[in-house]
This record gives sequence, C-alpha cells and structure tokens, in this order.
Amino acid sequence: MRSIVGKRLTSTANEVKAAAERLNLINNHSIPKLPINDFAKFNEIIGLPKHPATLKPSELLPHQFQIRDAVRNHHRVIVNKSRKIGSTETHLRIIAEGCYNQYMNHNGIIIFGNRQNEANKKLDEFDSLFHNIWTDLNGKRWSYGDLVMNKKSNKLELYSGVTIETYPAEPTALRGPANVKFVLFSEAAHINRLSDAKVYTAAHPLVANDDTADFMMESTPNGKRGFFHNLFVAENEYTKLNFSYEVALGKLFSQDFIDSEKNNPEIDFEQEYCCKFSTTSGSVFKDEDITTYLPSVVTDFSDLTA
Repeated sequence: MRSIVGKRLTSTANEVKAAAERLNLINNHSIPKLPINDFAKFNEIIGLPKHPATLKPSELLPHQFQIRDAVRNHHRVIVNKSRKIGSTETHLRIIAEGCYNQYMNHNGIIIFGNRQNEANKKLDEFDSLFHNIWTDLNGKRWSYGDLVMNKKSNKLELYSGVTIETYPAEPTALRGPANVKFVLFSEAAHINRLSDAKVYTAAHPLVANDDTADFMMESTPNGKRGFFHNLFVAENEYTKLNFSYEVALGKLFSQDFIDSEKNNPEIDFEQEYCCKFSTTSGSVFKDEDITTYLPSVVTDFSDLTA
C-alpha cells in the first residue's frame, strides 16, 4: 500500500506537470488582437448583446458604458440596479474584455447563488460570449476552440492565460483562490443566509494585495440588511452606481411592461425596479410598517392579585 506521503508527492508532481503543459499551450498559442480601450468596438467584435424579446443584436446603452468605465477607472464598484437592464451581462462582457488585457495570466472569480450548480450557470453565460466567430483588428477569424483552452462546469481556461472559476456564496469555498485579478459578486444582496457578513469577509481579501484588481458587486436590492446594503449606503472604498428601470425604458422593455409590473400586488416595484432598499425577501412586513416597540412601565398589578 502506498504511503500517504507518497500519494501526496505523486499528486503534487501531477499538478506541476499539468501546470507546465498548460503554460506551454499558452506560450505557443496566439490570441486575437483586440482594442485596448474601446468597449464599443470590443463588443462589435465578440457580438452585441441580443435583445431579450427579439433576439436581435442590441446596441449597448449609456449606463452599460458607465459601469465599464467605473470598473476600469476605480476597480472597486457596487451597482445597485433594476431588474432587466442588462447589468449582469455587462459585467461578464467587462470581464471578457479584461481577459485580453489586464487580467491576462491571472485568475478570476464569479460568485453567484447559494449552490454550485447555480454559480455554474453564470459561467455558462460567460462561456457563451466565446461561441461567436470573432474577427479581430487584423481581420483574423477566431472560433471557440481558438479562444477557449478548457471548459469544465465550474472552470473556464482561456489561451490568454486567464482561468475563471465560479463559486456559490459559501465562505469556506472562497478562502482558497490565489492570484486573483477580478471578483464579480452577482446578485450580492440575495444570499440565502441569516447573516451574509462572513461571505463578504471571505471574498474581499482575494484582491486585498492588488489595488488594480477589480472587485465588482451588482444586485437588485433586498431590504435594509446585509453587506450589499451596508456597503452601498456607507462611506468606503467603493464607487457606487444606481440605475433604475428608466435607463432601459423603451430599449429593453416597454412602458406597458412597466405599468403591468407597477400594478402587480405581488411585486415590490420600488425595490425591484427603482433601486429602493425596502423589503427583505421572505419578510412578512415591510420595513416602513414596523414601528419600534417601546414598553411602558407597569405600575398597576391589581389584575394579577385579584
């Protein structure tokens, strides 16, 4: 029977060998020539977002450029946003752009949901950006196999030297990654935990030693609780952006749709579409309906002694 030490040495040797083979593949593989600081042109090359209703290419909207510029210029960014304005896809496209510039030869983390299979869906969304044929600035065409070296359910390796992994909002899992150049925390206000502070505490140090690493958080609000709310309303290192439904009205959805959502009694419209921190998911009462209970001093005990 092989000793535990022997097994560990073999495992380490295999890991070193795999890393060397991966590095050799990267060093002997070319990558597309892409614009350095032209987000509009980059998206033309990789394929514009598809309109959710028509599935036709849709031009990026001004707020999407604002998100991208905030990330590139300030690195620590929180986006408090309406549903259905394309925020998550914008962040994935920001990451894709960085994979051929400042993120090269580093790792990146996408955090989403409470289970690994939920987190993996975000990686599938990111992976879909590489399925179009890219025609770079030199006129060379690049297919999926030219861009993506390896794809697993929770990990994507690119020939640009970037590895992207997905994690659920689980503190223990987030303490392992190293050499991290970006973190995207998607729907950060919707973690199914009584207290989500430990999740943020585990995630934030991933980029603590690099002032140029990007730490991005985006979410629809979920009540006046949790680290997303607390960080958004406090003075801190983060640049804060606030985008209500109005930024995409008439572009990604119609006024009729908005009117319908406003009139739906099951929807907290102010929170879901107007960026207001109001009701936590699952709450019985709205925050404004709850008043502070101040007990009065009891001086008459006659009903107890009668």
